[in-house]
Amino acid sequence: YVARNSIDVQSIISLSTTWNPTEIEEFRLRNGLEKFTILTIGRLLDRKKMDWLIKAVSQINYIGSRVNLVIIGNGPEYNNLKQLVMTLGLSNDVIFTGKLVGNENIAPWFLSADIVVAPAQVGHLATEAHAYGKPIILSDDKSCQGPESNILMPGITGLLYKHGSISDLENRIISLLESSNLEDIYKMACKTRASEYAGTKIMVN
Repeated sequence: YVARNSIDVQSIISLSTTWNPTEIEEFRLRNGLEKFTILTIGRLLDRKKMDWLIKAVSQINYIGSRVNLVIIGNGPEYNNLKQLVMTLGLSNDVIFTGKLVGNENIAPWFLSADIVVAPAQVGHLATEAHAYGKPIILSDDKSCQGPESNILMPGITGLLYKHGSISDLENRIISLLESSNLEDIYKMACKTRASEYAGTKIMVN
């Protein structure tokens, strides 16, 4: 029997507790993540619309560098996205890590991020973000997403933005950026949602 797209969320939740705040802060400083950090992960394909996210970051940083963006993954759009970053003058704000394999390698990036964003198609990332206790911003267009997007509880574990609207994506990011107690609001709600909604046992059932 195949439980498609199931993730052992409890192992992720347990792994996240092995990193203490000092280690996370050291990782952030070592990787130039002093600012509010946005994370996205996935194969770099046109349908993922990573360019929308890069353009939203450009608009946010236009009047003053306020955020970092970390893009984990590789794919056909890699060179195009790097060129877009250079064209927009974001070389100091956007980090491309390339493809990372294994929770041990990915965990510190998740734990160093403030929020997670998937501008278009999303799958496992929605579940992983919740398991790490990170709020996620997703498109409101269900037709471009996998069923994993249903894990999101708008206003409780993340936010929806109007699909294709870079300005609305920008505004949603800013609303979380300017939240005074972001971690207190979302961290436990996200992890609880991951435990109750996803995971291998639940997916099998």
